[in-house]
Amino acid sequence: MAIDLVEVRDNTSALHDEFIVHRLGLVPLKCPEDRANKHHIDAMQFTEDCDCPSMCEKCAVKFSLKSACGEEVREVTSKDIKIDGQYQLEEDPLAPVAYFKDEAMEDEAPILLMKLAKG
Repeated sequence: MAIDLVEVRDNTSALHDEFIVHRLGLVPLKCPEDRANKHHIDAMQFTEDCDCPSMCEKCAVKFSLKSACGEEVREVTSKDIKIDGQYQLEEDPLAPVAYFKDEAMEDEAPILLMKLAKG
């Protein structure tokens, strides 16, 4: 799965909306292993094949990304992408991929989307 449709509400960064949207589309998403989970890739439908008038839980998962810079430079990463609404309640929700080091199994740095500076 990948991020396909993005609505930018307020972008005051130096980067154009299209650049940010492109970067978000490149972030890989992991799907829960449990096939009974309603957001497993096999249970999802393409938006154009779904019978709903808009996007529903059968054909879409909603995420949000909110970030602001304080006094210093702030790195906005894939860990800032949060699942929205009812999807938060799931035990293992669809989420950006977390990369691990082979031997230590510690989290590596997430995918950098942009850097924000004061102002």
